[in-house]
Amino acid sequence: MKKNLFLLVVCSLLAVFVGIPGMQLARAAEAVKDLGHFEFRWVLGANEDGPLDELVWGDRNGGNGKTYQVGRESVVTDRDVSKAAVVADEGSSGKSTVLVEFWPEASERLLNATKAKLGHECAVLIDGAILNVNTVRGAVSNRMPISGMEPAAAAGLARLLNLRATAPVNQWLNPPQGVVLDPAGQPVAGANVVVLPSGTVIKGRTAKLSEQPFPSGVVTTKTGVDGGFKCDEVKAPYLLLAESAEGYGEVTGGQLMTAKEIRLAPFAKVGGRVYCGKEPYRNSPVSLVALESKHRVGSKPGEEVEISSQVFAKTDDEGKYLFEQVPQGAYFVCMANAEGTVPVYSTACEVEARSGESAECVVGEPIGGSVRGTLRLVRWNLPRVALDRIHIQLAGTVSGPLKEAMVQTAQAAWQEFRNSACGRTQEMDIKAQPDGSFHAEGLAAGRYSLVCSVSAEDIGITGDPRRVGGTAVSFVVKPKEKDIDLGGLAIGQDPSWKMPLTSRLWNWVSGKE
Repeated sequence: MKKNLFLLVVCSLLAVFVGIPGMQLARAAEAVKDLGHFEFRWVLGANEDGPLDELVWGDRNGGNGKTYQVGRESVVTDRDVSKAAVVADEGSSGKSTVLVEFWPEASERLLNATKAKLGHECAVLIDGAILNVNTVRGAVSNRMPISGMEPAAAAGLARLLNLRATAPVNQWLNPPQGVVLDPAGQPVAGANVVVLPSGTVIKGRTAKLSEQPFPSGVVTTKTGVDGGFKCDEVKAPYLLLAESAEGYGEVTGGQLMTAKEIRLAPFAKVGGRVYCGKEPYRNSPVSLVALESKHRVGSKPGEEVEISSQVFAKTDDEGKYLFEQVPQGAYFVCMANAEGTVPVYSTACEVEARSGESAECVVGEPIGGSVRGTLRLVRWNLPRVALDRIHIQLAGTVSGPLKEAMVQTAQAAWQEFRNSACGRTQEMDIKAQPDGSFHAEGLAAGRYSLVCSVSAEDIGITGDPRRVGGTAVSFVVKPKEKDIDLGGLAIGQDPSWKMPLTSRLWNWVSGKE
């Protein structure tokens, strides 16, 4: 009997010691479940539009009972939390602050949003109730403070957030997987999906992803009948591109982690006309080149992908061209070399391609523009030069960067263009009047540089063509702004040029100085 009683007591004690941690774990799980939806939203100003929620920051949470107009779209949520910690509140004695930290992609999202809303107020919400309101004075890095809380409440919130954050979070979805949707939200079968790890450099991407020879390390696949895809594991961070007849999509790995999808946007179209002087640029190659080549894919400096996108087309008998299936973005249209393989960055027309719309871009339009101005000498301690002897040359400028791997071919294409009839029409010499005024007409639409220079011969040093002074300016002739007035142009002395002593003595003796 005593032995049975002893066993009963031991079992009861074991049940107590084993049961208490189990009950604590169960209660912790319920607490995490009861934490609700944690959000970070912007408090909108009186003049801002958008879907709003009218929420009260309650007295129980340290608030003042004031009603706030809060935007419904959250910047970060409980899914983005990596951990939380409690520190003393520097602003209020006896209060505590919970520092909530986020995963890298969410940190970057919060950083960018905070910079964009500098000076606004932000609201921290749990299940739609405002927990805290702060005024944003500067951008944060990877954490957000929830201040003014009672110490016990702050400790409880941090503990609950940490319990939720212990769940494994794969912020880069390795291997990348998701679904490709068309603009209407329907799955797209057979779409091309490409994963580009940070550091990937693609020079000269063709019109279609399926035609592009990608470098090693890039993963490609196609979506199944349900629009789903799953790629091989790649090095994070990365950029995903998706393309089909329905459109084009682009997301970072962090964005894929949140959305689990790539939504395609309809292609744009870019068309127009190209002129060579006053005549159409007939049956000749033109190029569409993306202005922005670098794409940020991670939260650290240097985590980016470079895609130099350029496609080619040919004009018809009237000089007209059309680029179809163009992803949304900023581009310029320019002429190309005779083979239609290298863009010639000259008198380019910039254009903004918008999803689902058509944009027009006219290159070299013979609008009969003009440029005028007046020369004047400033800071000049050399023998004075007659203003009508200053050399003025007008030329079309190279308006795009020469990519590292294309320098030689681009220079050859530029020289080929310079030797053509179109290239020669972009240069002219301008004669100034004795009072320094000048005027040139008959300009086509495009970018120009105007270079004014004074040589040593112009100030009396015979046989010395070196430049002793001058200036350079650039301008754009547009159809609606075709007459350019540069105003007064200051012709300064080149500080690196020193006049030979013998020349100065000769000019002094001859009375030229």
